[in-house]
Amino acid sequence: MKANRKFVEGEEAVSAVIGVILMVAITVAIAATVYVYVSGMLTGPGESAPNLAWTLNDADNTITMTSGSSTDNYAASASDGNLAFKNSSGTAYVLAADMSISGVTPPVGLEIGAIGAGDTIIGFSAGTYQMIWEPTDKLLGTLEFS
Repeated sequence: MKANRKFVEGEEAVSAVIGVILMVAITVAIAATVYVYVSGMLTGPGESAPNLAWTLNDADNTITMTSGSSTDNYAASASDGNLAFKNSSGTAYVLAADMSISGVTPPVGLEIGAIGAGDTIIGFSAGTYQMIWEPTDKLLGTLEFS
């Protein structure tokens, strides 16, 4: 019985006003956390890089696309490329309308066109290139031509 008396003797506690303030603060913090979590889910993941696959032909320094999408264009407009190839020194090359590599930014004749299976990208010189999807700055792969 003596053990229970220790709790009865100490009557110190947080006042009712402080308790209410703490409960409100905790409720606001939880609500803010839930709002941030839910608002991130409502906006969606944003723009993503296309799912491309290709084969490399080292004999003639070309890439042949084995899969692509009719909705993913290698150019965003008549002057802005989506698909870029950067060489080891960081110089970016984009596709011209004939699917050839052009060092001019923006290249003459850049047009909107879907990346699809069977498309061949020509015009690479020897070296290492990074294939980058410019809108998301995602590295799609590294290409090496000898």
